[in-house]
Amino acid sequence: MSDGRGGTKLRVNFGSDFRNAGFETGDAAPWTSVQQMVELGVTQIAGFTTQDTATYPANSGGDGDAPTSGTYTVAVTSANPPGPTEGTYALGLRSSMTTQFGCDVVHGPAAYSAAFDAVAGQTLNFDWRAYAGSDAYAVFGYLLNTADGTQTEVLDTYTINASGSTNWATVAVTVPANGSYRFVFVAGTYDATCGRAAGGSLYVDNFQVVSASFVDDAIVSKVAEKLTYENASDDPPATRTVVVSVENVSAETATGDITVNITPVNDVPVGTPVSVQWENTTADDVFADITGTLSFTDPDDATFTFGITGGTQGTYSIGGIDYDVALAGTYGTLYVDDATGAYRVVGNDAAIEAVSTPIAEAFTVTAFDGTDTGSMTFTLGVTLPPAPRNVVGTPGNSQVSVSWDKPIIATGVTGYQVTSSPDGQTCSTVGVDSVTCVVTGLTNGTPYTFTVLPTTATGFGTVSLPSLAVTPTGPPTAPQNVTGTDGGGRVLVAWDPPANDGGTPITGYTVTTSPGGATCTTTGAANCTVLGLAIGTTYTFTVVATNVQGNGPASSPVSVTLKSSTATSLTASPTSANVGVDVTLTATVTGASPSGSVEFFDGTTSLGTAAVSGGTAQIITGTLSAGARSITAAYGGDATNNTSVSSATTVTVVTVATVTLAASGSTPSAGAPLTLTATVTGNTPTGSVEFFDGTTSLGTVALAAGEASIETSSLALGSHSLTAVYSGDTLNTTATSSAATVTVLTVAGVAVAASTETPLVGDPVTLTATVTGNAPSGTVEFFDGVTSLGVVAVSGGTAAVAVPSFVAGDHSITAIYSGDAGNTTATSTVLTVNSSKTTATIALAASDETPFVDDPVTLTATVTGNAPSGTVEFFDGVTSLGVVAVSGGTAAVAVPSFVAGDHSITAIYSGDAGNTTATSTVLTVNSSKTTATIALAASDETPFVDDPVTLTATVTGSSPTGSVEFFDGVTSLGVVAVSGGTASVVLPGFAAGDHSITATYSGDPSNSSVTSGDLSVTSRRHTSTVTLTSLGASPLSPSLARIVVGDEITFVSAVAGQLPSGSVEFRIEQGGVLWATTDITLTAGSATLATSSLPVGEFTVAAVYSGDGINGTGTSTVLNLTVAAVPAPVVANPEPTVGSTIPVTGDGYEPNTPVEILLDVPGGTVLATVITDADGSFSTTVTLPAGALGNHSLVILGQNSAGGVASAELPIAIVTLPSTGGDPTQVANLGGLLVAAGVALMLWVNASNRRTRRCIVSR
Repeated sequence: MSDGRGGTKLRVNFGSDFRNAGFETGDAAPWTSVQQMVELGVTQIAGFTTQDTATYPANSGGDGDAPTSGTYTVAVTSANPPGPTEGTYALGLRSSMTTQFGCDVVHGPAAYSAAFDAVAGQTLNFDWRAYAGSDAYAVFGYLLNTADGTQTEVLDTYTINASGSTNWATVAVTVPANGSYRFVFVAGTYDATCGRAAGGSLYVDNFQVVSASFVDDAIVSKVAEKLTYENASDDPPATRTVVVSVENVSAETATGDITVNITPVNDVPVGTPVSVQWENTTADDVFADITGTLSFTDPDDATFTFGITGGTQGTYSIGGIDYDVALAGTYGTLYVDDATGAYRVVGNDAAIEAVSTPIAEAFTVTAFDGTDTGSMTFTLGVTLPPAPRNVVGTPGNSQVSVSWDKPIIATGVTGYQVTSSPDGQTCSTVGVDSVTCVVTGLTNGTPYTFTVLPTTATGFGTVSLPSLAVTPTGPPTAPQNVTGTDGGGRVLVAWDPPANDGGTPITGYTVTTSPGGATCTTTGAANCTVLGLAIGTTYTFTVVATNVQGNGPASSPVSVTLKSSTATSLTASPTSANVGVDVTLTATVTGASPSGSVEFFDGTTSLGTAAVSGGTAQIITGTLSAGARSITAAYGGDATNNTSVSSATTVTVVTVATVTLAASGSTPSAGAPLTLTATVTGNTPTGSVEFFDGTTSLGTVALAAGEASIETSSLALGSHSLTAVYSGDTLNTTATSSAATVTVLTVAGVAVAASTETPLVGDPVTLTATVTGNAPSGTVEFFDGVTSLGVVAVSGGTAAVAVPSFVAGDHSITAIYSGDAGNTTATSTVLTVNSSKTTATIALAASDETPFVDDPVTLTATVTGNAPSGTVEFFDGVTSLGVVAVSGGTAAVAVPSFVAGDHSITAIYSGDAGNTTATSTVLTVNSSKTTATIALAASDETPFVDDPVTLTATVTGSSPTGSVEFFDGVTSLGVVAVSGGTASVVLPGFAAGDHSITATYSGDPSNSSVTSGDLSVTSRRHTSTVTLTSLGASPLSPSLARIVVGDEITFVSAVAGQLPSGSVEFRIEQGGVLWATTDITLTAGSATLATSSLPVGEFTVAAVYSGDGINGTGTSTVLNLTVAAVPAPVVANPEPTVGSTIPVTGDGYEPNTPVEILLDVPGGTVLATVITDADGSFSTTVTLPAGALGNHSLVILGQNSAGGVASAELPIAIVTLPSTGGDPTQVANLGGLLVAAGVALMLWVNASNRRTRRCIVSR
């Protein structure tokens, strides 16, 4: 272990927040891949544009040329090569492509790290190596400040070797300033062969923070302060000395002591939970007190003070014992002695007796050791019969033995079933007294509770309360993933811990060997080494884990066959050679008669494999690249021999260098400086180059980037043979260039003159050059700027050329002497010849300066000057009207038409070879529109409101186009295009009333706008007809009706028109005064009003229609209405005697109509028939029939004044006296009774009659 326990070392790794520094997760996260071409200085990476500080080969031209095709890959790799520098993985950036031109450098892909904090002065290390792929590599990297984009270059290199690679190398980077940074790496390739197939790789690994000042004494002291020190002593020492050992990444160590002050820490008391219970039966139970003693433990052997959380201190004497604290629960009160922990539970009889299902409540009891307080749960339960009590579990290996008390009332119990929680494992017993069973199949280390359910002949009893939690423990399971590594006479056995430790910590492991039984043990680490094993023997190894419960099962075996150790040595011949020269590599293997093969490597690149014969293996190779090659030999082992690898042997391979010499000129003038440049090719050559003039040394210069240059001005006149000699270096041979011949010449001079320096265009000019030197010959070439005017031989020191004419302007004339065998070339100073043009003029005229817009106009320009040619461009303002060639001094253009308005016309002459440009003065052309007229007509000027009307506008002018907008007052009725001189709009109708209609013509490019005069259109509504009828009355004529007061009459008004809407007002007047008015909305052209509230009298009724948008108003003819009173007959004597005559009168009847008087209808007796008077009244007498004694109805039938039937029923009581032969007193008494009864009956009848009369009168 490495956690500092049990005397082991505590390892603390210091580093930064850099993530995935070694890629040992097998993936690149959180590094980000940029899998594309990267153009340094252009492409953005991590939010900032890359800075192109890379170095490029001389023939590459940078990295801006995209390949025609290519792939870019970033991935974590465990391949060999490259092989990581540490661990299993490294990050690889690879490309493969076809370049665009050949000899290109193409960068990409790229990858960058997650941001990390770094401190100024810190040193950051990383490892890298590069490989050529389809061609040479070109790689680049930098440290990026994430705040401001500052880049610190950390890697920049390329190779010109199409198969070159590097070994792993470490780069140290110093952080420039405090901040947040990213590493950015860019792979790339250089098409060194210029064959267009290219590709290369870059690998990075093992990022570290290695600053010497990163960890100091103060930091180590702080780490020590944060550690936890465990001490089993109750009285530890006040101080302790801790040894601290620090190791850096280079395996350098330093040791020092730290004194640690120890502060004792008190242990908290730990208690054993208590669970007690009563059983509530159907009887009136007595629940005995439950007593016991609380159990707490403390490693410090402390004295405890016991208590109850929430309890009340006091003195409680129960059963002869004093208790100090009490707490009442629902089902009982808990008392505790605070000195001894003795407890008593006294039940709450009523609460327990009321329990109908098993239930429990919890108290928290405490123990105070003087410093800290420990607590545990005290559970009080109530069960029901037949419920088992006091369930207790005893843990075992994957099982728990459960016991319990049988129910207090166990009648009918035949056994028990125990169930675990969790998992639901069970066991069962038979018999009421069988109160123990073992639950198996449990998981060690898992806490369980258990309940017990009684069984009966008819089913089950009541389940018990759960037990306290119990945790089964046992030996651990077998260790996993056992491996064995052959160490030559020993085997390192390693494993993973068991999947389950059995519920208690693992205390150790034992490894057992077969055959032989050799063992090794360990108390913590998951590996140990078995010693003393025989070479050539196959062994199996098993591992057993142990805890306090004992040994677990053995692991699955692992087999290892032990082999002999071997050693491999390597020799090379020769150890120095030119590129392409064969080198013999010989490996010697020692061991137990080794066979098999040896593979030879140049770094990580395989050179080939050879079989071992007689203890040696050999290959010959001529493929070693230039440089110090690190050669190794790897023996692959055989059935009895282990593998081995030789130490590295260095073979120095040098490249055959070549040197080329170039001079800045082959014919320098005497005393002029001459630069000699030597270019050396090879394997990145260094050293120097010495320059020679024949055998005379001109000087020695160090190589820089494959070149060396020297300047000399001391060469004498004449011919010189110059060479360059390369010194060679450790990787390149010496080399001598081919000779370069240089001839030193006399300095010649040349001057040029012109026959005239200010000619007009067309004038001939003669140019003459005068050459000075050593009897110069050769030629002179004359130039106008860079244009050659001719080449002329030098004769007598001069040469001349005739130029027919110069174009207008300044001309820079030079003469260049060609030189000859004894003279240098020479160039004259510049002679300026100025040739000028004739000043031209231009005049402009128009065929018509005031045309209409449709009239064509011809514009003519007249140009004066020196036989002018060229062109004239005509303009209307800034708008070109056309370009016309000048002919005979004039140019003309025909303009088809001008838009209305003033036009500023100019003409610009282009000029030609002999004439200047010229611009005319402005000529104003005014173009005007035709005056348009408009006339307006309507298809109907007096339409009905729903009649469509067509409005037509006729426009006259010059073929008018455009549009006409029609208006009703200021309201637009629509815009219509003019076609054939007219525009029409069809309107669905006008609102009723007068309308003032106008039409406005918009105008067009040839015609002016215009508005018509007003056209009056009067829109009419349709005439409405209103009729009025009545329902429920007696009509005397179409305009006369009558009803009896209280009757309902219905008035119906019908309106005829064009689908009339709106409403009808019913107006009822009496004596010329408006009595009532009501508005009724039309429905389907009709409105109805019903009323029964009109009083007696004469009325007139009329219906007035409101009209609507289409129909006018209207009023019906008047309807006369008479409302008559209800007829009212009267009986003068309602209490007549039998056979007597009684008077009957009445009024309100129809005049001159019969009235019939009957006794008891229907089926009654007709007593009389009379005719009413002219005022509708009658008066008569009727004789009552003999024998009609008692209550009767006198019925009067007639016709009311409205023409309806009027029926009235009048109650009467007919009485008679007894005969005179009776007792007068009795008669008087009977008469009194009858009179009394008659009066009572009459009063009731009269009252009833008043009610009845209103009900039976009708028309």
